[in-house]
Amino acid sequence: MSVKVRVKEFVESINSTVSGFEKSISVTNGYVNSISRSIGIDKIKIILEKYPNLNVEWLLTGRGDMLKSPNKEVVLEEPAVAYAKEDTGKSQALEREVELLQGRINDKDRIISMLESETNRLKTENEHLRTKTKSTKEKNKTIKNQDQVFEKGVNTGLEPYGKPKLTEESH
Repeated sequence: MSVKVRVKEFVESINSTVSGFEKSISVTNGYVNSISRSIGIDKIKIILEKYPNLNVEWLLTGRGDMLKSPNKEVVLEEPAVAYAKEDTGKSQALEREVELLQGRINDKDRIISMLESETNRLKTENEHLRTKTKSTKEKNKTIKNQDQVFEKGVNTGLEPYGKPKLTEESH
């Protein structure tokens, strides 16, 4: 499940619409649908300011519960109120956690990219080997045919390729 799908799932869980959610985090219409693999740290901060009970690990990776405290309702607060309630230590710890998770996602994206490159390289090498194998089989078939012609000539008293053997008498 992607970040975009999890955002939509969260929006549905708070009985909101995607456009309402986008307005609440001050982004343009269509932002949620434009999310591809990941989401920027700045947007994550805004979302967590507005929805402090949302579990950032679930949002980014899908692990754990959607909400930090599943039994509590998500409360929409104005950013100023959210900042007033959070102490600086929690905010910095949250930023470090978000950066760490974003780093993990980036590492996984790099690994995926490396694996895709290696897969493409192996596909190219495989195609080259198939072509080489086909060529070798064709050469072997030609050699086998030549061997059969040669053997036929030896067994019938003819030179290879059907020419009569030259003997001392025929000169």
